[in-house]
Amino acid sequence: MTFGPYIGLIALTGVVVGLVAQRLLPGRDRMSIVETVPTAVAVSLLAGLIGWYAVHSRLAGFLLAALVTVGLVHLLRRGPTQNAGAP
Repeated sequence: MTFGPYIGLIALTGVVVGLVAQRLLPGRDRMSIVETVPTAVAVSLLAGLIGWYAVHSRLAGFLLAALVTVGLVHLLRRGPTQNAGAP
């Protein structure tokens, strides 16, 4: 697989993972679909590029993209707690 289709598949992976994370992650949803999907695509592309260049493995790039995307979307959805600075 060449670089162009790889990037397309990574972006598609980001869309799918973002949509799945939006529906399956527990707790109150602080991010809308409009915020979740672009965030997931951007993180997925970044992780996929790191996998492509650092590890030289497309499979590692896909796995890294999926795992990092789910983790970051989960962290962003949790957001800061209301009493973070309270004594």
